[in-house]
Amino acid sequence: MSRMRIAIAGGGVVGAMIAYELSGQPDWQITLIDPQAIASPLLPDRPTSTGAALGVLMGAISKKTKGRAWNLRRDSIQRYPHLIQDLETLLDRPIPHNSNGILKLVFTEADRPGWDALAALRKSQGFELELLSASAVLDRFPAVNLAAMDGVAFGIFSPQDWQVQPLALTVALREAAVKRGATIAPAQITGVQTAGDRVVSLTTTAGELACDRLVVAAGLGSADLARAIAPDAAKPLKLQPVLGQAQRLRLPRPLSDRPEPVLTGNDIHIVPLGGGDYWVGATVEFPAGAEPPVADGAEWDAVWQGAIDLVPALAQAEMVETWSGLRPRPVERSAPVIEPLNANSWLATGHYRNGVLLAPATAQLIREAIAQSSP
Repeated sequence: MSRMRIAIAGGGVVGAMIAYELSGQPDWQITLIDPQAIASPLLPDRPTSTGAALGVLMGAISKKTKGRAWNLRRDSIQRYPHLIQDLETLLDRPIPHNSNGILKLVFTEADRPGWDALAALRKSQGFELELLSASAVLDRFPAVNLAAMDGVAFGIFSPQDWQVQPLALTVALREAAVKRGATIAPAQITGVQTAGDRVVSLTTTAGELACDRLVVAAGLGSADLARAIAPDAAKPLKLQPVLGQAQRLRLPRPLSDRPEPVLTGNDIHIVPLGGGDYWVGATVEFPAGAEPPVADGAEWDAVWQGAIDLVPALAQAEMVETWSGLRPRPVERSAPVIEPLNANSWLATGHYRNGVLLAPATAQLIREAIAQSSP
């Protein structure tokens, strides 16, 4: 019996995660199509939306409590420890991540009852959230300025939420998928051939590619591809580009000699990378008109000043790297968009600011949908 030919359009963290998870099926032939892989299939340039990410996995500490929004987070944060271990074993190298939890600063005492209720709910769901006094916050992150933002009221510590370096993870997933039999096609999709309500082949810059199933995980490029596949869709996919900027900073030594969690406050993330290096970010910049937003200094300055307010020692840091990327935000529907596009193709896109967090659960849903699909 011939193997099922499955094409995945898009090689960012979501597409790479899907390729890896599907590659474990012996009867499936997986091809990951990624125009950004033209230079090097296993070491791509920073993907557009993945490149904006800091990889902060805010699952249990999220205020999502039920339905799909919570289920996706729950399934992903439960998957990550096993996923990282499996990748490290298969590739025989570490996957950079921070398993020291997330520490969230809260600046309003009136918010405490809501967090107490969430902590109780999470306990019933098998997760831990610890409310910390302002002074106890310093035990977890001694460099915090308790006077920041008019004063830290208390902190929330989530030990089961992690941080994973997005680009390193994406490269690892691609490499692991290839080791398990997948193929990476460094090409652009230029056309789609359909028969009735099914995609039968793709025209690419590397030639024709026949496929029995198609997954569209191409970030902002997903909308155009979806229109080509299903031009008469009742609810066409629309994605808005939202810019994120971030920086890598270097201090002579780490802010603490203790294990450092990710620190977040007022939607600013400070991510310890080890050896005195930290990521800081990220901005959330919406387009003012039809054109995507362009990185400039004003939005970043606000984030940077906020970060220094939270951790004054960062003012002495050396800026090592700066980057930005465009996140795909669905218009008039919830993020992410994980749904059938036609009889043999699916959308797995529009994750907005949660692509790294939700990639494992997304891949699981796609794998189940393909397994249950009709021949």
